[in-house]
Amino acid sequence: MTRSLRRRRCAGAVALALLALVLPGCARSLPGDEVARACRATVAARWPAWQAPSVDPAVRAWSAQHGEDPTLAHGDFDDDGKPDAALLLRSSAEPGQFKIVVCLSSPVRDKLVVIDDLYCWDGITRMAKGDRYTDMTSFVEGVYPRDGIHAYCFEKAGATYIFSAGVFTPIIDDD
Repeated sequence: MTRSLRRRRCAGAVALALLALVLPGCARSLPGDEVARACRATVAARWPAWQAPSVDPAVRAWSAQHGEDPTLAHGDFDDDGKPDAALLLRSSAEPGQFKIVVCLSSPVRDKLVVIDDLYCWDGITRMAKGDRYTDMTSFVEGVYPRDGIHAYCFEKAGATYIFSAGVFTPIIDDD
């Protein structure tokens, strides 16, 4: 991971650690977990050939240190105040084909949005609304207007996909 992404992930790890202190021994699932379970079930029924990819051990270890799953991102990707889930998937029928399927909890939009043509696919994570970024293609700096899905090539590059007008658009924000 690049230095800027490490700093952002570290802040997330601190928040997770604080949550663990506030809710010790709490075994109940969070709303985002329920969305992720429903998302996995929907994807399995609709696209049985798509499944979670095998993940490089270094990526799995880094993600575990940060309390994350490199094939799952939780966030409010459509900015409606409800939890959404994103799954990194690969096709068992077409090796090398990766997609992100996003399950939105908003009842007024299409609940499943597929992101094809990924910039990177070693893992995914959430980038938080309000975090700063630099677009590496234009060198323009900005702030994420809502939570985004960051797809990364471990310790190399990445892009964050932001939902707007029914589609996810990439920002190349990691090199």
